Amino acid sequence: MSAEPLGQGVACGTRGLRAAGIDAAPVVHLSAQGEPLTHKRVVELSGGPGMVLLAGRYEGVDERLLEREVDLEFSVGDFVVSGGELPALLLIDAVVRQLPGVLNDEQSKVEESFVDGLLDCPHYTRPETYEGHAGAAGAAGRRPFGDSALEAQAGAGTHLAAAPGLARGARDERRGNEPAQRVLKRAHRSIGRKKQTAVA
Repeated sequence: MSAEPLGQGVACGTRGLRAAGIDAAPVVHLSAQGEPLTHKRVVELSGGPGMVLLAGRYEGVDERLLEREVDLEFSVGDFVVSGGELPALLLIDAVVRQLPGVLNDEQSKVEESFVDGLLDCPHYTRPETYEGHAGAAGAAGRRPFGDSALEAQAGAGTHLAAAPGLARGARDERRGNEPAQRVLKRAHRSIGRKKQTAVA
């Protein structure tokens, strides 16, 4: 995408923020070459003054504009989409939900996936038994903290690397719990599949 019209768009966005009393908002480019967008970065951005988002299209954006105007670049994953609009919406949603008063329950922000480097625990609804499978201790709602460690181990094992001992503590917490054993087996199967894929 050409530098001149994009530069005009960025300038327009910056002027709009300045008119609202915001003088130091970063220009953020959504790009495959950007740093991975993480929960930590989302929280940092939510505490800032605002952002001007640059969403490219086609083969990319003129490098001269990026060098001149862009402060931050983020990637939402190792895959390709047609443009930066959807990644920009993901960024907006992730940041806005961190703002005070947006969520109905502020406590939910500290119990979500990635807050402590782990995934959120599994959830259950009623009825307590579905197709012969019971929820955690037969109760609807959230399962214990230990499940978060197991889910992280199954779906994204790197989350446990920075938190040694959590997986062991989770297993200790869940001994004798039949639903817990199912989750543990699922975790092991998932890890096995990842290893097989890596070898292939």
